[in-house]
Amino acid sequence: MKQLAFTLLAALLLALPVHAETTINPMIPGVEGPLFNFLDGKILITIKLLNAEIGLGGSFVIPKTKDSRFELAPNVIDGGTLVQLTLDPADIKGVRVASDPHALPDGRPIPGVAGGELPSLRIDTDWMKTSYYFSKTLFGVYLPVKFNTQGIGGSMSFKIGKKAGGTLFLIGSDQQGKNSAFLLFLQKNAMVAMEPFIEASLRNPGVLY
Repeated sequence: MKQLAFTLLAALLLALPVHAETTINPMIPGVEGPLFNFLDGKILITIKLLNAEIGLGGSFVIPKTKDSRFELAPNVIDGGTLVQLTLDPADIKGVRVASDPHALPDGRPIPGVAGGELPSLRIDTDWMKTSYYFSKTLFGVYLPVKFNTQGIGGSMSFKIGKKAGGTLFLIGSDQQGKNSAFLLFLQKNAMVAMEPFIEASLRNPGVLY
């Protein structure tokens, strides 16, 4: 069981494009990502779940935004499921944040945050039970996953240029073996380092960076 837990923990891999200061790309069976790209002025974040078959997909607008979306789709090339976030930087920066303290949706503390509660606007949705955090400095996405990590969690931080880009967390399962999740936090000021690539994608519509 420990081997299984560590295999799941290994899903916290990070593959950033060459413009990032740090590139980490371990070969982990079953999971690839998150992968960062730019298209038509938007930031694309993709996670491939190669062993998760959902059959049907769906897409919806992220709450409080106009042109930012969350999408699940069958992976027609590699098999499994694609999880994709399409973020309009103006959308994310334009959301009026709050200072109410919020923990994880299941009530457990948020890792990496002093006191376990982030002063933020948190929006919980029925679509895959995803949740979104809007704070002064962070944008976060919480995605529940159905596997038992034996309580083991972990994290991996990354940079965009010379700025802290964000952190990907694996939230370990609780005592009942449930409520494991991925939690991705992006630093809002890291979007400044992304601007040359965002602008290039605007100048060249349809070209993926």
